[in-house]
Amino acid sequence: MSNTIYIDANRANGTSGATTTNEWVNKLNTELLLPKGTNIQIQNSFINKQGITGGSIEIEEDIYETLIYYFYITETPQWSPVAHKDNDADNDNTWYRGTLQITPENFKNNFTENTGAGNQITQDEMKYLMLDAGMLTTTQIKVGKFDYFRGFGGSGMILPAVKVKKDVGSGEPFVETDIRTLRIKIPKGVYGIGQLAQLIEDQINGLSYLSGEEIIKKDTNNQQKETDEWDGQPSNTPILSRVNTQMRGFDNTAQIAYDERGDEGDIFLNQKDFNDLIEYEKTTGTTAGQTDFKYQDYVLSHPVYTMMTNFSDGSGGETADPDITVRDYGLYSYEPRTGSGLLKVNKRLIGTTNFSMSYDTTKNGYVLDGLHNVFRQSSHDRFGNKTSNSGETVVYMKKEAENQRDPTNYSNEAFNRIRTLINTPMTRDMGIAIINFGYETCIREKTLNTGNPNEKHQRFGEYFNNDTERNEAWGKTIWGRLGFKYNQIGNHNKFDKQDVYNKYSDIPEYGFTTNTPIDVSMVPTISTSYNPLQYTPTDPAGQAGDKIQGTQFSNTNNYARPYNRYGASDFNMYANSLLTSVVMVPVVIDAVGGVIGEKLPILSKHGYYLITSDILDNYKDNVKKGDVLPLLGVVPKSSESNQDYIVSNNQIIQVLSQDKVVNRLKIKILNPDLTNPNLSENSSVILKITLPNITPAPLLPPKVVKQIIGETETF
Repeated sequence: MSNTIYIDANRANGTSGATTTNEWVNKLNTELLLPKGTNIQIQNSFINKQGITGGSIEIEEDIYETLIYYFYITETPQWSPVAHKDNDADNDNTWYRGTLQITPENFKNNFTENTGAGNQITQDEMKYLMLDAGMLTTTQIKVGKFDYFRGFGGSGMILPAVKVKKDVGSGEPFVETDIRTLRIKIPKGVYGIGQLAQLIEDQINGLSYLSGEEIIKKDTNNQQKETDEWDGQPSNTPILSRVNTQMRGFDNTAQIAYDERGDEGDIFLNQKDFNDLIEYEKTTGTTAGQTDFKYQDYVLSHPVYTMMTNFSDGSGGETADPDITVRDYGLYSYEPRTGSGLLKVNKRLIGTTNFSMSYDTTKNGYVLDGLHNVFRQSSHDRFGNKTSNSGETVVYMKKEAENQRDPTNYSNEAFNRIRTLINTPMTRDMGIAIINFGYETCIREKTLNTGNPNEKHQRFGEYFNNDTERNEAWGKTIWGRLGFKYNQIGNHNKFDKQDVYNKYSDIPEYGFTTNTPIDVSMVPTISTSYNPLQYTPTDPAGQAGDKIQGTQFSNTNNYARPYNRYGASDFNMYANSLLTSVVMVPVVIDAVGGVIGEKLPILSKHGYYLITSDILDNYKDNVKKGDVLPLLGVVPKSSESNQDYIVSNNQIIQVLSQDKVVNRLKIKILNPDLTNPNLSENSSVILKITLPNITPAPLLPPKVVKQIIGETETF
């Protein structure tokens, strides 16, 4: 005879600790006598893990991570509207100006001059590339108000932002890096794949921020309103920064690039000089008091860029704008009041407005987008014509005018290399570069102690001895969990490289950033565009019809190169363009540009749960690694069936080796490493208890029993 008992061991009807959700005790109303040989198994288990589905990610414990990064702009004009009402004396630029500044005498430090016979770059050629004009002195530029990079648009190379500060002891200005940190938190719990991406994106974009151990769901602009005067410009986010600008008459070889307080300022270096600066700080500690980094000496041998205002008041010796009273158009006056007066410090925003984190369901990977800021089409071209696609994200394809190509320099490798750079498409104007995605992981897991006084200047790989250690540590970061490989965004040896005209080539970027991709799908879009040729058809009677112009074939043909600079006779070829010696072809883009994780995200650190109970033999309440664990069931997380419960059947049967009296049951659910999982409150385990068949002991003598069943006994 068989006797089967079912018990619903439900946490909701049991007792447990206030914060313990993985173990509980159920009291029975009557005692159960379980004889030796009783079979115990799980009929069904319902593990309550709220929000868990096949498309969710489980974070088993709070994750904190610190990003180390810096800001940069690119060598592009950095345009702005003109801040006065009347026409500019420079009739090639009537409504806008560039705001990136560097004097010609200083700009030449980007070049190697006189590199050999037939391969020479003269000062005049250097300044020509910068100013689209011949040999001009700083004084001539001030009088003529020439815009820097207005002819060719610059090389587009990255220019990291650094600081000019006063030495505390001597008061002398010196150059120093401007390295930023951002700490983010991923609280333990279960997240949808899109929900986790949004949590990270919001913290990096400043829509929420970490205060102590708590994520505050308030954007940092609102935080600023509570602590400071806010001028209405949404700018107080981790990936946007304010940098000071100089007046248009500023001469960086004779003046200090301070802000109006006169205590520090913002400048920009090429990638090679930035790398040298940060490496020095990393290994030495500081540049303060170091002769090589005193600003007055540094600017003599290193190109130093600054941002400048969009108006001229004549204070620097330059020609003042006709109506300087409207300079309070205020594109740069972002600073709040201090003290009793209004401190008008000219500030410019740099960084990125395009950052996003998402999950691509088509490519099955997380996507990190927009560490760079993309261009958007201006409302008008340089002739004042309304442009198409105004405000849309674009890439500008560039091609210099034909009459700027000196045939005598066709064999000049260095000069043609420079031409290649100025024909590089304009894909970004600024952004951030991340030195280290996992600083806290590095501090916790590092195997290599460099002794560097500025550890935060180190890249991820510089904390470890070899790639095996680097990849192992990277797997413990949130980025590794999301499917990004170390070689994708963490390995500084894989970062993109920069060229600095003909002076330096293949200079590695010190941090990881993104760029807008240029692909072959753009070819038909720009093919034969801005065609200057015209055609007037005639009918059979010889009567002229309407003129046809702007014809285009969207195939694989090249696009037109203007012959004349300024568009004197190639007017229509400069439509949509803001440069004077380069045609700009805007191509509307859908994707900002980023990187997609090459691996599938790790949905859970543990692939299954273990279920045990004190009803079994050899049960231990505090089980340790290496101990024998009597199992009732194993519940794989791959069996997730809805967003609240993991339901599973089990085939494991435990047999009691001795009689047992039971009046209470303890159920415990564990991770494979025997740690406690973070479950929701309503888990349940239904036990099936099968008592063994037992032949009752006879009450009559054996002889009588045999007679009853018909057996005979011979005496």
